[in-house]
Amino acid sequence: MSRTQRGNLCYSSWMRRQGTRPDIQVSMNRPSSTSWPLHNGTPEQFALVRGFLKQSGYTESAVCERLELSVLHEYSTIAASTPRLLSDDSLVSHLIRLFFCGECLPLAQLKSLLPSEVMDSLRSLGLLCDDPARPGECHSPVALYPAQGLYFVSDRWVRPDRSAFEPSDDIVFPAISHHTCQFLETLPQHPCDDLLDLCSGTGVAALAAVSCYARRAWAVDITERATRCAEFNILLNGLTQVTAIQGDLYGPLNGRMFDRIVAHPPYVPVMKPSKIYYDGGEDGERVTRAIVAGLPQHLKPGGSFYCLTMGVEREGEPFEQRARQWLGDRHAEFDLLFVESRIQDLTDFAYQATVTARGDWSQVEQWKAHFQKLKVKNLAHGALVIRRKTESRPSLTIRRRRGPHSGPAETEWLLRWEDAAARPGSAAWLLEMKPSVSPQLELRALHCFQQNEFAPVEFALQTDSPFSMECKIQPWMAMLVARCDGNTRILELFEACKRDRLIHPETPVGEFVRLLSTLISGGFLRVEGFEPPRHADPAAPAS
Repeated sequence: MSRTQRGNLCYSSWMRRQGTRPDIQVSMNRPSSTSWPLHNGTPEQFALVRGFLKQSGYTESAVCERLELSVLHEYSTIAASTPRLLSDDSLVSHLIRLFFCGECLPLAQLKSLLPSEVMDSLRSLGLLCDDPARPGECHSPVALYPAQGLYFVSDRWVRPDRSAFEPSDDIVFPAISHHTCQFLETLPQHPCDDLLDLCSGTGVAALAAVSCYARRAWAVDITERATRCAEFNILLNGLTQVTAIQGDLYGPLNGRMFDRIVAHPPYVPVMKPSKIYYDGGEDGERVTRAIVAGLPQHLKPGGSFYCLTMGVEREGEPFEQRARQWLGDRHAEFDLLFVESRIQDLTDFAYQATVTARGDWSQVEQWKAHFQKLKVKNLAHGALVIRRKTESRPSLTIRRRRGPHSGPAETEWLLRWEDAAARPGSAAWLLEMKPSVSPQLELRALHCFQQNEFAPVEFALQTDSPFSMECKIQPWMAMLVARCDGNTRILELFEACKRDRLIHPETPVGEFVRLLSTLISGGFLRVEGFEPPRHADPAAPAS
């Protein structure tokens, strides 16, 4: 592999092949890290560095503009093009080269650009050090970059000399990795008091929360390196409402309960113990399972849990049903939603895992036998949301497929509707609703050639908003949906369907109400007071 190719082997490209983040078990035959290179200095030193970075224009938009990135997590593409893109002598370009791209820069040049007190603080905190291999030059032993309107440090994804890079077992992944950005996008931003970030790494979820919507946050990670990194990021941003703790999940929390718990655990299946940020156990669910099992002891009534993970699907046992079982005897206290982002074929996973491990065909066969032993059908990637109820009603177990605009707002809309529809006495309230057809709704008909002509044999409703949903229907239901004009009550629709013999005259009204409620929940119909979030149509002309 050439130096340029190796330089391009950054975290996000490497991580897409692995599919993970920091976690639990240390392997004894992998490289271990050196000691954490940074030092926790004085509040004045951190404030000086933070203020300097802001005044210098070292922002997410500036980095993306200079490196020609649409989003920051595309940084794996920049190694070969950095010299061309950052050839000017501006301060922000030098900061990007030093802290983001990991280059060595001449000390004399840095002294001419940086105020002496900033240089002193950077050195004192360990953010700037002399390069023993290149006299007269300096580098940063960590990556320092803007993200979420804050500044974060993490371990690097390339070496200053672009030599071969092999991640250590306890490496701290960047807060701008592709998977971390996906995780952050699943988290809502409505206010909460106490937030817990498990498997926290840099502490980005906890820090982003207290900077926007949470009063206090705790960041817990099992490795000392991640904990020290999170502590540094807390001080760097001056957000003392966050506490970084080293420990195994809930272990160091002494029974404390939280309004919101978030987690991005390792979830990759392994056949033998692997790297600490990678190892999800033999089925990939070990850490996620332990986190969910602790929710009855640590999530307050009305509180919510958000997790980006991957689970296994077994015959007759979809992931969401098995996740409910992890809650134990108190599972009826919780609603559970799984928003599937993709289904991964086992053979596809086996090939990817074998290529990553530089294995041969026999390892592919070992993976197939491994999954067969566990009776796994496929792997489901997505967001797991669990909420502790405050009302006395049946618990909900829901699954949806992520659509182009599915996010926290769509999740909140769905849970709010399902909660209202599941409450005792809701049938009478639903009968007064006046549903209308979703603007995104499509009716698809499958025609087959029968008796010398094409005849419709299957009908399905389909929408991509608020989730990607498809529902096979009987022909009469297409006529029912067409009558949902926003002015006709469900009770009136029920009576009309009986009168026109679309349904049996003795059909129970409750059965009809459940049907309409399901169509509303799927986003095929909508009602006043429960409209799904709206998104701008990218094809629409600008006003």
